[in-house]
Amino acid sequence: QKGQQQIPKFLIDRAGLDQYGKDWIILSGGLKGEVPYKLLMDDEEEAITTAKWFQSRFKDNYYFELQDNGLPEQDHVNQALYALGEKLGIPVVATCDAHYLTPDQADAHEIFQCIENGRNLDFDRPKSLTPKEFYVKDPALMHARFERFTGACANTLKIADQCDLQFKFKD
Repeated sequence: QKGQQQIPKFLIDRAGLDQYGKDWIILSGGLKGEVPYKLLMDDEEEAITTAKWFQSRFKDNYYFELQDNGLPEQDHVNQALYALGEKLGIPVVATCDAHYLTPDQADAHEIFQCIENGRNLDFDRPKSLTPKEFYVKDPALMHARFERFTGACANTLKIADQCDLQFKFKD
C-alpha cells in the first residue's frame, strides 16, 4: 500500500439520518455532495428529488452549501444551487472548505497530500487542491465573494448562533 493508511470518512445513510438526525442542521455538502454532484452531472430532476427529501426531513434546518474554492465547476454548482434554492425555498449558506490556514501553506499541503497518497508531486499532482483557495478566509473576503448570493453569509451567522459547542480540555 502506498503512503499512509487512509482515515475512513464518516458516512450516514438516510435511515441513519432519520434515526439520529433530530435537531441537526444539514448542509448539502461540497461538489461530491448528493445534490451538488447531481447538478454537476446535469441531472436536475434527481437533484430536485433529493433536495425535496432533505427539505421534508429537516425543514428549515436544510441548506444548500455554497463554496468559493477557485474550481470552475464550483461556480457552476453554486449558481445552480442558488437558483434551485430560490425555486424550492431552500436557503443557501456560505462556507469555506479549509485545509490550511493561509494561502502560502497550499504548497506544503499539496506535498502532504502526495506523501499521504503515495504520489509523485511532479507527475500525479492532486488536481482537486490546485487552486490554492482552500484556506481560512476572513469575513470581509467571504462577504465579497458571496455578495451575489443573497442571504448566504447571513445564514452562516444564523447557523453559528444556533450551535452550542463546548470543548472540555484537561486542566
